[in-house]
Amino acid sequence: MAAVAAWLVMGTAAAWALPPCRVGAPVTVLACTNRPGHIMQTDAARGRYLVRCDADGDTSWVPASSMQFTCAAQAAAPISIRWFLGRWSTFITASGGHSGTSGALGRPVTIRPDGTYIWEQAQGRPIVGRWRAMQPNELRYNSTGPAILLMRGENGANWQLWRYDIGGADNRDRAALDRVDIGISYQLTRM
Repeated sequence: MAAVAAWLVMGTAAAWALPPCRVGAPVTVLACTNRPGHIMQTDAARGRYLVRCDADGDTSWVPASSMQFTCAAQAAAPISIRWFLGRWSTFITASGGHSGTSGALGRPVTIRPDGTYIWEQAQGRPIVGRWRAMQPNELRYNSTGPAILLMRGENGANWQLWRYDIGGADNRDRAALDRVDIGISYQLTRM
């Protein structure tokens, strides 16, 4: 009963006294359709683990949050606003949300250190606009900071850019770009 009470209070891997996530450790994660796999490599800075699925040998980079019931994973290191600088590829899922594999490749977005961004467009000239850091009380539901706001982006709307780690076949940085006024989202991967 005490263990259940501790889990209800903490809700973390520590409450379960799970072993640390390390190379060679057995895991059961979504990347393997919740079947057994093993950790092949770790990236402490990104809080990710390369998992090989025992059933088919497929490998995938899995975020620490996906390991919560298997082993005690190390979360990604905190980021600063500078983390967003650079060029990002965009992908919109068929549902317009963050998860899923079907959808369409969008146009790249470049975040520049001078407070401007360039969002390439399929037709016509790119959108050149300004961005700023967002305050915690401005963040959209279910997102975490830090985040930046692309002002007057695609369709003239404001867009929130934040780190959203969904894992993947490679270990590049990933983020989400969410339209602030309605539920349209792009998945971003650093180019």
